[in-house]
Amino acid sequence: MKADKSILFITVTFPPRLSVASLRLFNYARLFVENGWSVTVLTSKQLGETTSSEFNFEGMEVIHVSWSDPFDFVQKIKTPIKKKIAFKTLNLFIPYLATWLPDRRFKSWRKKTFDVAKSIIEEKNIKYIYSSFSPPSPHMIASRLKNIFPDNYWIAEYRDLWSHSHSNNLFRSLLANFHFLFEKKLIENANLLITVSDGHRQFLKTKISNQIHVLYNGCDFDSYINIDSKKVNEEFSIVYTGNIYKKKYDVELFLSAFKKFTEKQSRYKTRVLFIGTPKTDFLSKLIQKFDLSENINFIEKTTNSEVKVFQKSADVLLQFVWNNPKQPGNLTGKLFEYISARKPILAVGKEKEVEKLVSDTKSGKICSTELEIITFLDTVQLSKGKSLNLINNQESEISKENQFLKLQSIILGNKE
Repeated sequence: MKADKSILFITVTFPPRLSVASLRLFNYARLFVENGWSVTVLTSKQLGETTSSEFNFEGMEVIHVSWSDPFDFVQKIKTPIKKKIAFKTLNLFIPYLATWLPDRRFKSWRKKTFDVAKSIIEEKNIKYIYSSFSPPSPHMIASRLKNIFPDNYWIAEYRDLWSHSHSNNLFRSLLANFHFLFEKKLIENANLLITVSDGHRQFLKTKISNQIHVLYNGCDFDSYINIDSKKVNEEFSIVYTGNIYKKKYDVELFLSAFKKFTEKQSRYKTRVLFIGTPKTDFLSKLIQKFDLSENINFIEKTTNSEVKVFQKSADVLLQFVWNNPKQPGNLTGKLFEYISARKPILAVGKEKEVEKLVSDTKSGKICSTELEIITFLDTVQLSKGKSLNLINNQESEISKENQFLKLQSIILGNKE
């Protein structure tokens, strides 16, 4: 093994924790291993987190640095209402997942992880550092390490925008440019910035002079090939996986159209499955408004392998698109899972980058009106059972494998 092909990941979230961010980082860490890299991961454990035993850590060293989490006492509260009150109160002073400085919650983890990272870099002669935001602590650690080891190559990942995050409230939006002065200073020594979309990349290019590269969450077409569906032949099913952001997604538009679609059905029972989606008051009220309780089911968060079975079994995969045209580039990891599953995708909203990805892979349609949604669902139902064209990892530019190879070429000194 070449001595220079050694990399240190710094992230607060990593498997066995089960989350979108964990999956992204694990998949790319796995590809580093498979391409001959020595991989070390520094991460954290968080009380009450959902975990899974499905991950293969062979070839990588994963170190969970011990720390004092201010939220540990909240997780130990048994009464739901008391737990909710305690969480919201503490969150006012110490954000659970900070996107701005200072990152108070991870202060003790940050201090201990820096010491561990410094020792590991010296001991293993590590030449590359990969830190992942959010929260800011991984970048804060990496920035200090870069000052001590200036010849090391630092890759700073933005899984979301930071000071100018699309989720900012009015107060933070007004202060975004001021806070950005701290952000820019912190990451100015990074050799490469990574974003998850071209929309985010284009925005950062107006603010930061560093080299910026898009590393999509990426598709893994091959992982769906041998998955058996659990298809109920007399059902027409629509599957959605993940969270719902009520102020950012046009959920009401979809449910209104879906209601009209169900009223036309006589042969098939139609239903929507929300996988790992909290049944919030917002969703419950909309379901009640459109009288859809018989057509909608919620399934608790489950393993990624089981999620793939649901996706492969669906007639339609539902994707909500960020509804603010002035905030482009918010691509979810599940979009690439959907494209990989080769089942028709209904994307609700307007987003050019999503539209291009879905169109280029012939994976479905992006719709922004009731008529478009109903027409799409009618079309899929009429062609029920017809598969989309198959794609493999080697031939697709947006596969995780090819996304990784492009990144590796950049960081090893080749031109993009």
